[in-house]
Amino acid sequence: MLEAVPDDNVFLRYKLYGEGDRNVQNFSFITITGGTSVTISKQITSDGSSGQSVPQTIIPLVFPDVPEATYNYKVLDMRGLRVTGGGGSVQIEGDFNATNLPSFDYPDPVIANITGAGNLELNANGVITSQRSIGVEVSRDGAASAFVTVTIEANN
Repeated sequence: MLEAVPDDNVFLRYKLYGEGDRNVQNFSFITITGGTSVTISKQITSDGSSGQSVPQTIIPLVFPDVPEATYNYKVLDMRGLRVTGGGGSVQIEGDFNATNLPSFDYPDPVIANITGAGNLELNANGVITSQRSIGVEVSRDGAASAFVTVTIEANN
């Protein structure tokens, strides 16, 4: 700002965020090593027949680097998906849990929160009758979040 602005409605509307550390030149942010778009597709065997879906792993990195960092994941629609790796605590809304997952044809989106996990591995769960895309938000305290689009291809 080049001049004083006494109006609180327009002055410092977007404040910088910090955790109280002095001499910080860069704030943390998360990147996804495999890109921000992944596809869970059906595996085709060598004889041409179809097999199971191929799991996909979301591998985040935080900058500046934190060894053995853990992340929080928010899967915006768990229907037809299962967490096959990554550790952490899985909480799914409604009457669902890690062993009782919503089917692909469940009528309403079901949000899942995975906390304290490393990489996150997702795979199709059961029969997927049509292609669907869902979002996964990757976060960590003190870092800007990343967003990944996961596309689940039909496997019936």
